[in-house]
Amino acid sequence: MRHIVMRPSCVVLSVFVVSALLLSTAVQAQSNEPKLVEDFQDVPVGEVPSNWGYAERGGTLTPMEEVMGDDRRFYVVEEDGEKFLRGESHGRALRMSVAANGEHDGFLWNLNEYPRLRWSWRAQQLPEGAREDQSSLNDTGAALYVTFETNWLGLPRSIKYTYSSTLPVGTVVRFTGLRVIVVSSGKDGYGEWRTVERDVVQDYKNVFGREAPDVPIGISVWTDSTETGASSMADFGRIEIRPQPQRRGSSSR
Repeated sequence: MRHIVMRPSCVVLSVFVVSALLLSTAVQAQSNEPKLVEDFQDVPVGEVPSNWGYAERGGTLTPMEEVMGDDRRFYVVEEDGEKFLRGESHGRALRMSVAANGEHDGFLWNLNEYPRLRWSWRAQQLPEGAREDQSSLNDTGAALYVTFETNWLGLPRSIKYTYSSTLPVGTVVRFTGLRVIVVSSGKDGYGEWRTVERDVVQDYKNVFGREAPDVPIGISVWTDSTETGASSMADFGRIEIRPQPQRRGSSSR
């Protein structure tokens, strides 16, 4: 019988290779899991998440308490044991943002690993007659922005996903540095929770004609009824980033 004797260096190398493979598999498995951005469950009722704020030009976040009032506000609500964020506006507009580049106690979003964004929302009241393609009626009862980068003038380049009062799902409206994509519509009814999932990398390429940056600047929620002078009320639930789904039978490499 032939005996094979392994040198100590070979044993160490083998252990290292096996450990590396196990670590790679674990990291890969972890990267295939969604990553929570916010679910509002730990936020006291009536308040807002402490790491979200009003984004000023230049990147600073002002506490929401300093910009909210009776005519525009966000606050956490609890219903049937679940919490969510509610936004209200009465002839005003308001946004609330969280950093996606690791700043301001935000989170870190690498689009190469997590190109998809998923959230749930419910429109309770939409500005009547509003439509994003007319400047005189350009209100949106509920919107979620992804701000990807700024240009050489410091102006943001963003995609605004909207729950439109009147425009059909799939409508794209173009402004300087901003693209509006209607992903939910009052034409299809409202008052029920809806879940939206978007490949933001592909959306960016489709509407801007260029590759998205690796790390976006932030995510914002928005409510607006300034142009119509009406009122809006919308709820935002769990927000998460997700990897690209793996195809059946495809290699995990």
